[in-house]
Amino acid sequence: MISPAGSGEFTVKRVLMAAMAMAAGAGVAFAAGYDDFTEGLTANVRDNPDGAIAAFTAALKSGDLVPSQIAASYRGRAAAYLELRKCEAADADLKSYAAMHALEHEAILLRARIRMCLGDGAGAKVDWQTFAGAKPGAQDHWAFARMLWSAGLFGDAYDAMLQAVDLVQKQKTDARWIVLWFAVAAERAGKGDPAKLADLAKTLDTREWPMTLLNFYLGKVTKEQVLDKADSWLADKANRQTCEADFYLAEWYLAHKDTATAKPLLSSAVDRCPKNFIERSASEDELKRLDQPPKDALKGGSP
Repeated sequence: MISPAGSGEFTVKRVLMAAMAMAAGAGVAFAAGYDDFTEGLTANVRDNPDGAIAAFTAALKSGDLVPSQIAASYRGRAAAYLELRKCEAADADLKSYAAMHALEHEAILLRARIRMCLGDGAGAKVDWQTFAGAKPGAQDHWAFARMLWSAGLFGDAYDAMLQAVDLVQKQKTDARWIVLWFAVAAERAGKGDPAKLADLAKTLDTREWPMTLLNFYLGKVTKEQVLDKADSWLADKANRQTCEADFYLAEWYLAHKDTATAKPLLSSAVDRCPKNFIERSASEDELKRLDQPPKDALKGGSP
């Protein structure tokens, strides 16, 4: 599905668009430094973190930038380092930014992601609570759960999703995607609860996608039936539905230690899903995880 607006979903583009807006009113710098600065911003927007790091580094070395552009360069490079999971470098650059500029809303979210990357779950939770507000809603808990999930912290993601679905039940809202992510988090944390999932599913519109995926997690349909259902939609929807099905099926197989079945599904999701779909970035996270050793446990306890 498309990343929900206002949910707190982190993207480098979101952070960098804010940096570009800040830099727009910064005044004119000398040509060499300013050209590198704008090249760095453009590279980040185009999902080229290596190019962004090189350009921002050149801009900072030029000595040509005005103070606000220097600050924006540190922030932009921090976001690029985070994309490459160079956590310490990202943290150092954001601290340089904070020394020059108060952390605004989007920068607090960036710091939460950097802290998560460093294994500081408790610090990330503090930043997330600041970002989400005093009374986070179901969408906020869901977004934080995805942040935890992206870091491979499946137990913590499950705890966050419990809070999300509890709010869904209290508010009696139809939240199919939230319930589906609860199913994913529960399976990945080894805490699958068919009874609770079935109870949650009772409140949902069973005629609509992604109920077929929920029914797979409930053991009511097979993988083949899910893919057939996804392919049965009109041409403008079928590819999107299939890319979603690929990811959620892969998550179930990963939870059940069947990497051989999961990995091709994840690769298919990356190939099929539009860039702004949660399932594409999530599949990329999983493929990276499969190719690297497990991360250390959180420092400071579970968030």
